[in-house]
Amino acid sequence: MSIGAVQPGYTFGDLMLLVAKEFGYARIVDDAGNDTTPQLPSEPSRVDALAYVVAGGYESFLRANPKWSFLTPTHTITMDSTGTGALNVAGDAGRYLLPVGVSGRPSDGWLLTLPSVDRRAYTVSDTSAKRVAADRAANTSVGMPGLAAVRPMMQDDGSLRWEVFVSPLPDRNYTLTAQLRLAPPRMSALDDRHIAGPAHDDTIAAMAFAAMAMREGDSNKISIYRDDAQSALDESIRLDGLMIEHDIGVLPSTWSDERDRTRADDRRGGFPLVNYNGAIP
Repeated sequence: MSIGAVQPGYTFGDLMLLVAKEFGYARIVDDAGNDTTPQLPSEPSRVDALAYVVAGGYESFLRANPKWSFLTPTHTITMDSTGTGALNVAGDAGRYLLPVGVSGRPSDGWLLTLPSVDRRAYTVSDTSAKRVAADRAANTSVGMPGLAAVRPMMQDDGSLRWEVFVSPLPDRNYTLTAQLRLAPPRMSALDDRHIAGPAHDDTIAAMAFAAMAMREGDSNKISIYRDDAQSALDESIRLDGLMIEHDIGVLPSTWSDERDRTRADDRRGGFPLVNYNGAIP
């Protein structure tokens, strides 16, 4: 394996097999009576039990920390000022579909970058869909979007999908970037992979072990596996905390007094924010 290569996290089947081996559910003899590598059991009731405890352990892991960094990945949208892009909704240059699984507003607002080489970037106010709609109704001109709202919308097939809605309509193909919260899909197929990444493999397995111990009802096993799961979970939360940006520092401001201000200061003021080349626009 090359340096820096990232291995994917466990699949649902991987986790089920780990639990099966840990609790003696694994099939270790083939139909001919010969020893074989451990496999999932053939009995449907045992397979169902393994699936149940793995799914439950995974759900417990996800609920244990509402601030998991992997639940707020960065997403970028390149606008299409013609309204004909693949992500545009209803031919509207100010409406864009968000990825499947997005479940709410950005965690820290939107950053807008210009389609040019000047490298300037600006914040876009994260606000309500009602305010964006009112602004668009009152202002029919095009330009640099200053307002954005994330809202759910029902698809033709009855599923829910989220979109970002901006005002004014863009006059160029600006880029919007934000950290968007995901609602992780449940694992059900054997090849489904958990969302947390390989750093949390052992913790998710430990949570599944604890769930199986609870299912079996052995008080000694419950105590042991619950303690192991808690220790693993504490370490996962500690490691994940290192991935979160706690302090963004001070960024050059576009305010006329040229004072250094934080991103939060400028976002509250509703002014263009960042110039990465260090000059005041």
